[in-house]
Amino acid sequence: MQPQSITPPHIHDRYEEAHYVLEGEVEYQLDDKTIVATPGTFLQFPIGQAHAFKNVTSQPAKILAFL
Repeated sequence: MQPQSITPPHIHDRYEEAHYVLEGEVEYQLDDKTIVATPGTFLQFPIGQAHAFKNVTSQPAKILAFL
């Protein structure tokens, strides 16, 4: 993810999504909770959960996304 890039809030109705942060710092919005994820963080978003994420830093971030 490029610095300051964002994926807006969205919901998946047919599959779960999971992310593993490889590099950098990514801020996640999960329903009404905010989580700052650093390398080694694993997050799983169940079907129907609203989620968004953004790289709030000035450095690139890498995540491994599973759908």
